[in-house]
Amino acid sequence: MVKTVKHQNSRSMTVVSVKCLDKPIELNHLSLLVRPAQLKNIHMFQPLCFFGEVNSYNARHNISVDGYNMVVYKPTYGLTNVRGFFNRDELPSQELSKWCWDQVKLFHLDPQKYEKLPNDGSRELQLIKDNLNKRRAVIKEKLG
Repeated sequence: MVKTVKHQNSRSMTVVSVKCLDKPIELNHLSLLVRPAQLKNIHMFQPLCFFGEVNSYNARHNISVDGYNMVVYKPTYGLTNVRGFFNRDELPSQELSKWCWDQVKLFHLDPQKYEKLPNDGSRELQLIKDNLNKRRAVIKEKLG
């Protein structure tokens, strides 16, 4: 969590493996601005529920077309008025989240290893550890 200059009274927090419990919506991650007081009960790798209002905005994207770099603004979505944080012991869904699948594919890992873990933040923690170890091995190999 990082204090942002633009928002002196907020902290930037990234939440991964985001699922809407009452609609078929799943996101890889969300970046949220939250008040410091909201952070007191939030712990890393702990399943978390919260409420917010969806807003649309145009986000800057750098693209390359025929070798030329261009900046375009595309509509994207975020959450505002984030509130009502509370912890959960385990999430109802047992399949791997979109974020977990993206990490498994990116680092060529065995998905069954993570499917066996409980869906209580253990999967995300193990994926981060395994990905870090894989990155270290690649760097060590390249450095000789």
